[in-house]
Amino acid sequence: MKLLDDGFFYPAIDEENCVHCDNCKKVCPIHQPENKLLGRYPRDCYYGWHKDESIRMQSTSGGIFSAIAEWVLENSNSCVYGALYDDDWRICHKGVDSLVGLDRLRQSKYVQSSLGSCYSEIQERLNRHELILFCGTPCQVNGLQRFLRKDYEKLLLVDFVCHGVSSPLIFEAYVQHIEKKQGSRLKRFRFRDKVSVGNVPSLGHTTMVFENSRKISSECNLYLQAYINGLMQRVSCEMCPFASRYRMSDITLGDFWGIEDAIPMLKDQYPKGISLILSNTEKGHVICQELLDRIHLVKTELLYAFNGKNKQFEIPVSAKKSSQQLYNDVKKIGVQLALAKALGLRTLLLMYYGWCKVRMKAYLPKTIYRWMVFFKRSLIVYKKQS
Repeated sequence: MKLLDDGFFYPAIDEENCVHCDNCKKVCPIHQPENKLLGRYPRDCYYGWHKDESIRMQSTSGGIFSAIAEWVLENSNSCVYGALYDDDWRICHKGVDSLVGLDRLRQSKYVQSSLGSCYSEIQERLNRHELILFCGTPCQVNGLQRFLRKDYEKLLLVDFVCHGVSSPLIFEAYVQHIEKKQGSRLKRFRFRDKVSVGNVPSLGHTTMVFENSRKISSECNLYLQAYINGLMQRVSCEMCPFASRYRMSDITLGDFWGIEDAIPMLKDQYPKGISLILSNTEKGHVICQELLDRIHLVKTELLYAFNGKNKQFEIPVSAKKSSQQLYNDVKKIGVQLALAKALGLRTLLLMYYGWCKVRMKAYLPKTIYRWMVFFKRSLIVYKKQS
């Protein structure tokens, strides 16, 4: 894997050792993209969450991945592969064979992960008839399928609604920046942490805990905002053939954005995280039924999943600016200024406006806040009429 000017690693061929068999291209999801119709249209659609409230709150969404992983690991000769932070805060795929290490696989990472040798490890384990769960981006799942070249009964494939991956080099620079600024090594990092400000719950905090016991938690994290705004995604993510309703996995997971609008009684559950679960195969359907004792699972209409709020079910992520320019700026002016520059003044102002709004709602008396909202809406109506 070679580092290019946009801060991403790309596969490169060693021409001296290459025998021109073309097997690398034959198993590459990008060189040989699947016809979307060869994927599986979701069989069933569910919303749900883990019944263990602590696990649900530790998860980015509703904790369904944890429930699937727990079920797998309770079987003998089993292993769960997913993305985790290593000791130097690099993102890599590793196997976990006990519930003790499962916590490291929870939470969204939003960074390109290094697969290392996990594909060949999985193949060896499957040949020993072990039960394996692999969770990754849709392209990583299809990459594993192509690498194995045949179906395995004891392999469970889980992907998620993917918004693209960001540069591991930019994330590394960001971690180094905050460690230097705080004068301490990072101990814990969580995107989209579930934090309450006053009486207002939020799904959008980025929380960092350092070895000197200092803790920072904020909705105004520049790195996460740049990712959400499509400023750091890999070029291939803009042409992703897997941004489709047709899935290559057994189960697809994601945040069920918009379900609280379709089913108003779920509004109270929204701040705790509601998962979208799609069973795409018979194997995936059976696993969902096996989880009923540990998750709250409700079958719902498939059209609720395709409501326009999970856009990557329909189209690839669209990058607003070149990630190469951002990476060059990181090297020239530092990661903090580079991220602020990429976001632009308007986005920064909107971000801090949202921050002020949450705090006003959290700490002002409810009556005053409601009157402010009323006057704002009245002003908007007046402007439209005039």
